[in-house]
Parts: sequence; structure tokens; C-alpha cells
Amino acid sequence: MTKLVWRVQPAPTGPYRSFEARGWPMAHFDSKDGPPAAMLRAAYEYAGSFARQEDVGFDIKVEVANPNGNSFDWRPLKKRVRSIKEAKKLVNAFYKAHPEFIRGGVDEK
Repeated sequence: MTKLVWRVQPAPTGPYRSFEARGWPMAHFDSKDGPPAAMLRAAYEYAGSFARQEDVGFDIKVEVANPNGNSFDWRPLKKRVRSIKEAKKLVNAFYKAHPEFIRGGVDEK
């Protein structure tokens, strides 16, 4: 399977850091600048940054990039999870079961 590289925005710093939102983890194919593979989001409206703990306390929605010509559409997976670790496992299982969604014509390693 193609390697998925997860990227997380650094935590906000400075005197106004409490007003800045931190982005959710996002996966790319093969490198941090490769084609997008998956994104994690709060399943419901949530104004704040994600937690790094095992159970974030709310459902996480996992979305995968559906290739559409030269662009892509985000498609949510039906299963909701409650930890980032579980979400990463779900994304890996999805791409193993559906290699046709792997974008960019990347060869399996």
C-alpha cells in the first residue's frame, strides 16, 4: 500500500493563541506535500482545536479524497470514531480495501 504521511498544524503560540484554531490532522500520499488522502474533523460543530488524548470526548468524522479528474472531492466514511489513533487505523483499512481511491497513480510499495 502507498505510504500515508500524517501532518498536524503546530500549536498556536503568542499572546493571542487562545483565539486561534488549530487544524485537524490530515494525511497525504507519500510525503507531506503529496496528494491529499484523508482529513479528520469533528463530526458536529465544534469551535476549538482537537485534543491529542486517546478519547477526544466527541465523534470524529473521517473524510477521504475521492479522485475526480485533476481534482478531488471529500467523501465522509460512515463510521465515526472517538480517537485519532482509531481514525488513522480506519483510513489505512479503507485504502487497503479500496486501492482505486489512491490518487496520483502512485505505485504500491
